[in-house]
Amino acid sequence: MGKYLFKRAIRGVVTLVGIMIVVFLITHAIGDPALLMMPDSYTNEMLWYTRERMGLNKPLIAQFGDFVLNALEGDFGQSIRHEMSSRTMLFNALGPTLILATAALILTAGIGVPMGVVAALKPRSWVDSLVTGISLGGISLPEFWLALVFIALFAVNLHLFPTSGYGTLAHVVLPAIVLSARPISRVAQITRSSMLDELGKHYTVTAYAKGLRKRQVVIGHVLKNAGIGIISMVGIEAAEVFAGRTVICEVIFSWPGVGWLAYRALFSMDFPLIQTVVLWAALVTVVVNLITDIAYAWFDPRIRYA
Repeated sequence: MGKYLFKRAIRGVVTLVGIMIVVFLITHAIGDPALLMMPDSYTNEMLWYTRERMGLNKPLIAQFGDFVLNALEGDFGQSIRHEMSSRTMLFNALGPTLILATAALILTAGIGVPMGVVAALKPRSWVDSLVTGISLGGISLPEFWLALVFIALFAVNLHLFPTSGYGTLAHVVLPAIVLSARPISRVAQITRSSMLDELGKHYTVTAYAKGLRKRQVVIGHVLKNAGIGIISMVGIEAAEVFAGRTVICEVIFSWPGVGWLAYRALFSMDFPLIQTVVLWAALVTVVVNLITDIAYAWFDPRIRYA
């Protein structure tokens, strides 16, 4: 396991370096950050001084070297629009995103897995059809539309929850439900499919023949063996929500997380802030994928990493 983790760590570092190169080149190809900081009536001397202060007059390879060294130190530069550290802005946004993402993942696992299990235990029944219909609806409905419907129904008409904002438990409910709608549907489908595959195997019949109760067979054997597919799907969803797939949801609900920060950075062409958010997303994806691989071995002892 130690050797495998070391290899994966090296691959993760190589992936991050590759992403840093791509992000650096794309942001420099889009435009000149120094121009964004200039007033309407600027002079060439002012532009030259600003470029010199930001290190933009150096050769491209030297700029990339500075970018990498600063990133390794946790320094992603100064936000162009907000005149504060991009790292500070990211850290301020992490708390709200972690709260929202954790709530969404709890709903995903707590609702999606039981839905899939129930559907698999009663195939081709009305329960199975209901779960399948709900899953297809959850995957098909756009997040922005669902968010607007929830705001109109539960916030504006019924006055059960606030329309937007951050700070209390009531503020979490609507965005967490909207954010988890699609993951719940995906997890329910993969759970149903994996469970049906495992229920048709011989060890299930043997377990029943030994006199085990249905709950013991389903939870202790079938669900555990079907866990690989479920873990994969939950891992994918976790990487997305923690990395900032919450953009649409956070913008609509005015939730001050990483998604909202990414939206502001792209809208204002704030290059240091864009680089910071993208590198955070890449780091989260690499770490979550590594944790997912480790979880495989815990669920299935047959898996061994060399």
